[in-house]
Amino acid sequence: MNDVEKSFVELVNSISKHCSKSRAKLLLSFVMQERIKEGLLACPASSSKAYHHCFEGGLLHHINQMIKITLCMRDCGEPIANRITAENLVTVVIIHDLHKVCDPYGNSYYVTNLLKSGKVSEPKPFRICLLYTSDAADE
Repeated sequence: MNDVEKSFVELVNSISKHCSKSRAKLLLSFVMQERIKEGLLACPASSSKAYHHCFEGGLLHHINQMIKITLCMRDCGEPIANRITAENLVTVVIIHDLHKVCDPYGNSYYVTNLLKSGKVSEPKPFRICLLYTSDAADE
């Protein structure tokens, strides 16, 4: 099992640990959908190498880190986070960047970069997200 696959297992475990059975069932059925799971395993979190987690599986890594951070804030008594249930924090963290995986119709935003030789090049960010970044002209 590679690091990205381990990150996916970590996400599944976080959902199971912090969510009620009914919420966990909904979230797990969602992240296990083929297009969502594949996107999470492949997509970077950022559309620029100048920003965080711009690597294959970076979005999944980002989501797992955000779950840990928000739960820590809650457990440490951060006034705003302290009033939100762990279940809701985990849910919001999971869905806050899912637009990077696919659009509402299931169309992927991730673009695999194939070289003329047929080999896959270094993972690149989403083309769609370049519209929203300040360094889009650099790409």
